[in-house]
Amino acid sequence: MLMQTPPALIEPSFENAFAAIERGLDLSEATRRHWVCSLNQIARALDRPLALVPARWTALRLPVGRLHQHPLDVTPKTLANHKANVKAALRWFAGDADAPVRGAPLRPDWATLRDAIQG
Repeated sequence: MLMQTPPALIEPSFENAFAAIERGLDLSEATRRHWVCSLNQIARALDRPLALVPARWTALRLPVGRLHQHPLDVTPKTLANHKANVKAALRWFAGDADAPVRGAPLRPDWATLRDAIQG
């Protein structure tokens, strides 16, 4: 069986969120440390590199919700903390990076059409 390389994401990834969090001057050192740790732990639990995990909670809610503490060798509280940290980090990142809440960002030509619609 041939192993195929997964395609790159067309939206921001955990890797992008990780970099933004490390640059986040409005975040305390403890918050940065906890969020980065949780991004790494959840990516590892999902068995995906940071670059292939979408930085959108709506894309992760179900797979993260299926995680169980036993295979990860953590306590239920630790897993709950990682989930909460990732959710908070992605909410902060979405505001910082102007990332869409749902779906991938529109291509510029589609964004122009959307912006032309009178609301």
